[in-house]
Amino acid sequence: MENFKENGKLIGALLAGALVGAAIGVLFAPASGNKTRKKIAGGAKDWIEEARQKVKKQADKLGRKADELEAMAKDRLDEASNKAKQKVEAMK
Repeated sequence: MENFKENGKLIGALLAGALVGAAIGVLFAPASGNKTRKKIAGGAKDWIEEARQKVKKQADKLGRKADELEAMAKDRLDEASNKAKQKVEAMK
């Protein structure tokens, strides 16, 4: 278990270092500041759109699941109601 934690920390540190290195590389690339800012802004817009699509997809899944759960709850309520009615009728 300790190895997993240590490996996770190592991988996290390596990924963070790679991201920082990539950002520094873009900032110090031989392009004008305006071009670099446009590259960063374009990348950010792409990332935001991708995140927006993923959130929408998950929201749609969640909505479908909620509909399924609502239908199940209604079915169970109907079953319980019918059983209660049958028991009341049997008592008469």
